[in-house]
Amino acid sequence: MRDDDIEAPISGALKSETSVILHMGLNKTASSSIQATAHSNRGVLKRYGIHYARFAAGQEKMLIRLLQKRWWAANHSVPLVRALESFDSSKNVAVTNNSRQKLGFSYLGELKNNIDALKPGETLLISGESIGTLPEDKLRLLKWIFDEAKVRQRVILYVRAPFEFFVSLNQQHIKLGLSKGLYCSHRKFWASEQIKQIQGIFPTAEFIPFAVAKRHPDGPAGHFLETIGAPPDQVRIRKVNESLCRQAVELLAYINSRDPAETITGMSRNMRPGDFSAFRYLTGERYGVTEKEIEPFEDYLAEQNKWFRENLGDEFTDKSRRYVCGEATWCARNIPELKKVLKRVNPPIRKIIAEYFEHKAVAPRAVSQNLRGILRR
Repeated sequence: MRDDDIEAPISGALKSETSVILHMGLNKTASSSIQATAHSNRGVLKRYGIHYARFAAGQEKMLIRLLQKRWWAANHSVPLVRALESFDSSKNVAVTNNSRQKLGFSYLGELKNNIDALKPGETLLISGESIGTLPEDKLRLLKWIFDEAKVRQRVILYVRAPFEFFVSLNQQHIKLGLSKGLYCSHRKFWASEQIKQIQGIFPTAEFIPFAVAKRHPDGPAGHFLETIGAPPDQVRIRKVNESLCRQAVELLAYINSRDPAETITGMSRNMRPGDFSAFRYLTGERYGVTEKEIEPFEDYLAEQNKWFRENLGDEFTDKSRRYVCGEATWCARNIPELKKVLKRVNPPIRKIIAEYFEHKAVAPRAVSQNLRGILRR
């Protein structure tokens, strides 16, 4: 596709009987599970006239094959963000000055192909939690592309209550390599700011309380499929990026503090890509935060809950809070689980785990002695 073909995505054949479903997140609302379920059940969705968008450009250049197979093809965030970055809406031209922009231009062409492949009555499904966080001009550009192609748009977003969102994001930051949760309190990252922007561009956008989706028999992914008209009982629900127990998160936080990442959101230096999955063997208490951790963000939580109540409804707000105290307690059940972890992690990480149980972990004396014995072997 040539640069002067940029109008192709928005000037193709009339698509008045076709539509697109844009699932824009928001963040920490089981988007990964929804994407993995939709991607792995493309054949089932197709029977209902729903085509899960395919973006293949750049996959061959991915360094981590595991991410390529399990995440890259399912999550449309990167392709959509890159595609929109490659187009200068002020000049109505594509920008291909570097490899990133050229890749984005390829994604823009693939978006055109996804639209053009639709037959009357069919729907294109696009899912990416980062789409909802795009700057206003890029979101307007996305809407313009579909408007010009005469494709009806349905925008769906799940919204997590503020306190629940904070706790989930806190855990995610630790999983990404930080020694403690770090929430960016800048207003542009607030859910209310994102929602107001989306409402201004997509007035008919549907906002659904995440608490409602969680109560569905098949979880959030099942709720989403039912919402778009694809019976969840005919698909295999995929659970991805599930929460870790409190014991695992606190252990990871300690590892991150002792072996910090080279970047602010990267794994610790000695943590290999496959090591992280080993911590899923650990079971225990539900992860949570202490009252002290939440104190600096009370104003944020109060303002968000107030805005949600006034603009979305009471069902979007926090009904209660669950705090934790002190450190998680390890028990006898964790002994065989920890053995599995130790077999899989890098030796330098194993040494840090031994240090954690020597100086920091909380456990009954008999359990503690047993765990230290395992770590000394």
